[in-house]
Amino acid sequence: MGQPTKNLASSRELDFRECSIFKYPLAFVDKRNDPKLIMPLNREKCQQFRTMHVKEIPRNSFNGLPPETDAACEKWVDGIMENGIHLIAISFDKGIVGSASIFPMPNRMCEIMIVVMPSYRKRGIGTQLTRSIIEVAYEAGIEKIWLSVNAQNYIARHIYRKCGFEYINLDPSGEFDMALDLRRFSEAKNVNVASIMNKNVVAVQMDAYCTTAIELLLANQVSALPVIDNRNKVIGILSGTDLILEANFRQRVSDIMTRGVITADGNWSVAKVVRMFRTQRHRCFPVVDSRKKLVGIIGRMDIIAYYWSKMQA
Repeated sequence: MGQPTKNLASSRELDFRECSIFKYPLAFVDKRNDPKLIMPLNREKCQQFRTMHVKEIPRNSFNGLPPETDAACEKWVDGIMENGIHLIAISFDKGIVGSASIFPMPNRMCEIMIVVMPSYRKRGIGTQLTRSIIEVAYEAGIEKIWLSVNAQNYIARHIYRKCGFEYINLDPSGEFDMALDLRRFSEAKNVNVASIMNKNVVAVQMDAYCTTAIELLLANQVSALPVIDNRNKVIGILSGTDLILEANFRQRVSDIMTRGVITADGNWSVAKVVRMFRTQRHRCFPVVDSRKKLVGIIGRMDIIAYYWSKMQA
């Protein structure tokens, strides 16, 4: 929960404002089915950000931070607000319940800090904040992320390991340093979706009956079908979840499909689709060409298979 005390690089050296979350905040549902929003800290939320750190986060819980007294804690919060780039997790009934901060350092490195209010922990908020701040660092051109975590904070350590961090040192009596080298994802920036997608995509016509869709799902052992019109344009997606109600079996696909489907472009990088999977609750994305016509589908297993093939090469 600390911040670098020296060698801070100016955030102007890195282009954070062009990061996608500054344009499109992330909405998600936590493990208690409560909606949350992750967005950049803005001027209107600064006082609430300060209040959360001063009033809600236990003092001296991480390497002497936050400071014990209110005055020292407020000064500390003002310092991290000035030196960092911050995302906030917002609950619609409570306001800010967590934050993720980047502190730029020289040589395209940074330190991050993740904070979640005690009453909102174990809901998946910390994981979403960590993934989001990694995405910000990646888009801004950061090459390596560093953090320090208390050896006894097993939940935080699990989250960081889950997000790709590796241990630098292991001192069971104190703090563990961990790092994430983003340069290892650079190859995925140069590989496009079209080269690893499944081109033998199974789709269903919008005016077909759901019984036809069920037969396609079972015969091809897939969990979702892109829905297309008579011009082969994607207009929706139909998943097994849409068909759980037996009454839907007698409907047409267009009556129950999910509209406003998120599609991928074949020219996108694999890295971009990985980020989409991390921020969207989808198992696959239909892939379309410049005319929005269906040309394939990419799922999580296609990406895992790609990474696995690289390891075996």
